[in-house]
Amino acid sequence: NKKDIIVFAMPLITKRLTKRYHLLAIIAAFLLIMVASCSDKNNNEEPEDNRATETILMLFPYSEGLSDAFADNVNDMKTAIETNKGMGKARLIVVMAKTSVTAKMFELVYADGLCQEKNIDLTMDMSFSSDNQSGVIATLQNILYKVKEIAPAHSYAMIIGAHGKSWMPAGGFTLSDCYKPKAMNKAIGSAGMDYQIDNMSLVTALQNVGIHLNYLLLDACYMANMESAYDFSNICDYYISSPTEIMGIGIPYAKAGAALLRHDFQTLVEEYGRFYKAYTMPYGTLSVTDCQYMDDMANVMRQINMEISSEGLENVQQMDAFPQTVFYDMQDYVSRCCTNETLKSQFMSTMARLVPYKCNTDEFYSATPSGGVKKKINAYCGLSTSQPTANSVVTNYVTQTSWWIVSH
Repeated sequence: NKKDIIVFAMPLITKRLTKRYHLLAIIAAFLLIMVASCSDKNNNEEPEDNRATETILMLFPYSEGLSDAFADNVNDMKTAIETNKGMGKARLIVVMAKTSVTAKMFELVYADGLCQEKNIDLTMDMSFSSDNQSGVIATLQNILYKVKEIAPAHSYAMIIGAHGKSWMPAGGFTLSDCYKPKAMNKAIGSAGMDYQIDNMSLVTALQNVGIHLNYLLLDACYMANMESAYDFSNICDYYISSPTEIMGIGIPYAKAGAALLRHDFQTLVEEYGRFYKAYTMPYGTLSVTDCQYMDDMANVMRQINMEISSEGLENVQQMDAFPQTVFYDMQDYVSRCCTNETLKSQFMSTMARLVPYKCNTDEFYSATPSGGVKKKINAYCGLSTSQPTANSVVTNYVTQTSWWIVSH
């Protein structure tokens, strides 16, 4: 034993020292005992890790007409947590807009069979001005840093409920502009042009804070497109969204929430499909993109794009109801417009890996200025693309996307 050796040696050490150094020798010996004791303690006891296994952030930015649906989403997630009998060592933080510039932050806490809200901050800033994306990034970073402080974890996941407008830059256009025809907005947030988070602003904020997500779920319309999925593939392992419009109720969290907690994406998709097939508005699509295969798809599409044509485009599955189609089913586009059978085979096998889980109802629904339009789904891969669009404004933007650049 280290302590016994040192104590036994003390008389021998001090006997050979002059009186002048007697006290110093005793002090040195005791310091050795303390170091040995601390060393034994550190070797025998592991420090306790109080971090969560995963912290999930549910973010609900200002989105006109959806506040009641967001409240229902949170209540449904409570039901899922209660059904699941808790979250294990995971934690769930909610940030929900109160106005266009403020939000409240709270945690869903499970105890004694019930899931309840624990308030954290009832007056936090959440200003997402479309024309000030540097400010949007700063606001997102403040939220993310606070989440890391409140609920530090080994890993993170993120769910965003909002209006969604694909891959076009935030601000400048509104959804109704598609019918003029003009371009759609990318972004997550308001239906109008004032309060939107640009896709790349979210990517930048997550990278700056140092968070790579286990999954990013965008409970928003039109967000499962190849152009957006490629951008988000840099900050998450799995990307989950819909290539068409989503009904206001969004993800049926009461049924599907437990699957999210377990990362059981197959069950998530199955529950989503089952819910919407029985819903009063039976229109729904959802897909899960496995981001590790994104570069493989880019490599295949780079070869396909050297010889693909627009022949057969009029028969490709449309995923919207705009006068000039903005979103096409990506697999149907390649299948009908690429004549190289070898490349088509490579594309199909890559798409099967890229989108392992997907579901769809028989039809999708699209709101128009003259009323809702229902369209039959004859072909569906889970991801749309705007590459072949004839929309004169969209074509000016699509060639500037990271996906276009990497796949051409």
